[in-house]
Amino acid sequence: MEQFPELSEHLTAELESQIEYGLLPDAVERLLAAPGTPQTIAVGQEPEVVPETLHWLFAWAAPAPEPHWLLGSERFVLIPPVMRTCKAGERLVYREPRHVLVPGLTVDGTVPLLPIPDPKPLQAQGRAVKVDIDGKEAVSLIEGVPSFNGRDVWIHPKARYYDDVHGQRGGGIIDVKGSVDIAANVEEQAQVWADQHVEIQGSVSHSFIEAGECVVLHGNTIRTRVNAGGDAAASMRLYTP
Repeated sequence: MEQFPELSEHLTAELESQIEYGLLPDAVERLLAAPGTPQTIAVGQEPEVVPETLHWLFAWAAPAPEPHWLLGSERFVLIPPVMRTCKAGERLVYREPRHVLVPGLTVDGTVPLLPIPDPKPLQAQGRAVKVDIDGKEAVSLIEGVPSFNGRDVWIHPKARYYDDVHGQRGGGIIDVKGSVDIAANVEEQAQVWADQHVEIQGSVSHSFIEAGECVVLHGNTIRTRVNAGGDAAASMRLYTP
């Protein structure tokens, strides 16, 4: 304050003796210029914390969709097969714990105590995945298609079919524990069930498809019922379309 420089210097010196970090000299001047007006005269240093991070180390849909031009409009084409299997011993998921980059400081110069969040360790479903004792890393023990829901990691084998699936010619019901990849067509009231994923590279007509997680259809779909990501129990295994 220009009219009372001694008062400004005295107040600043007094505050500096009590505040170890973050004193704002301009705020002190404003306080002297307008007594009675609330002013923030010191601000501590905020801590910099990197939250817990989950790293997916497997690519379920690879390669990435490629642009394709058709009739002047851009669309994306997924190149089959989209489902990719992992190898035994492959690292699937890694949980990087929270860590503090800058601890922060209060205005009195102390380091604030940060709340410690509850740990969220990874968990393995079944015996096809191994999780370390700290729940930080999940590794596959078999070849198959991995899944991860943010906590649980599991792997199921992938069944492959290369011939058309006809519901009226026998063999028209496919029911697998895991994933199924059909590199052909599914026709005439066929039924395809999978607890994990279903991928059909051909067309599907007048059939029923159900997957506990994802369904990927590359061809045309005509009068077909498709359920995905619902009740993985699939209570009616002999549903009639």
